[in-house]
Amino acid sequence: MDKTTKAMLEEWFDNGITQKATHMIVVCDTFSHENYPVYVKEDEDCREQAKRYDGVNMQRLLEVYDLRKSKESQFEAGVLVFNYGDENATPETMLATVEKIVVANPDISFTLR
Repeated sequence: MDKTTKAMLEEWFDNGITQKATHMIVVCDTFSHENYPVYVKEDEDCREQAKRYDGVNMQRLLEVYDLRKSKESQFEAGVLVFNYGDENATPETMLATVEKIVVANPDISFTLR
């Protein structure tokens, strides 16, 4: 198992932009413990795509990057990113996402901003 580095995430991010994707979902294969990107196209719903990989077939959602926002603003050490691009999301939706992350990663610590 190789650790996913910032350089790998940056390369995946750039590849998504090249493919004209709107989002990059980072998924963990919990069997091999390898992470990989899933790109969301403009005509696809990011949250629906994320659901397809979260908790299904030994996969777990790790992060969601909005490829329409700057890379630098989303890459901060120790910060998990969930930029679905829907700033109008309800507090209930956001809380449900955070709860899933905490349940799946009991040793995690993070700051909500």
